[in-house]
Amino acid sequence: MEPLSTFGLISYVWTHWSDIQNQWAVVLAAFWTLLGAIVTLASMITPLTKTPEDDKIVDKLKGLLHQFSVTNPRQPKP
Repeated sequence: MEPLSTFGLISYVWTHWSDIQNQWAVVLAAFWTLLGAIVTLASMITPLTKTPEDDKIVDKLKGLLHQFSVTNPRQPKP
């Protein structure tokens, strides 16, 4: 079974309600739905609160990740 998106999970629970014997599955589905809503809301708000200081931090992190990247190693200097 492939992983379900939030809407796929809701759809599955809705169509298989009588098949779900374990009520913890319903609690888990509700938790994942709530978590997905929180992440969506946070991703909508984050660009509105961005500052120039954030750009500097992100650039430093990108440089650090690129420096230690396995898929994109540094080329030896000639």
